[in-house]
Amino acid sequence: MEDVTTVDTNGKPVRIGNLVRVIDLQMHLFDFLEPNEIEDIRSMIGETFPVEDISSTGLVTVTKCFNRGPGQHESHTLSLLQGQFELTG
Repeated sequence: MEDVTTVDTNGKPVRIGNLVRVIDLQMHLFDFLEPNEIEDIRSMIGETFPVEDISSTGLVTVTKCFNRGPGQHESHTLSLLQGQFELTG
């Protein structure tokens, strides 16, 4: 299995499973979503997530789950560009 890597905003190597902090999002790209979904995505800025996948173009995939009450969950998955995340730890 190939060890897929990319680099963060500071040029540090990032691999699947590493923890990254979302540092920037272009929120205007989400204008088509409902206001509550926009707030969910905005809440991801500054939070840390494990890298789930790295695309062949270097996009890093992260997901946040939201508990909406007993038995109710939603999630948002983002593909982040190099300047939108930094390696933590």
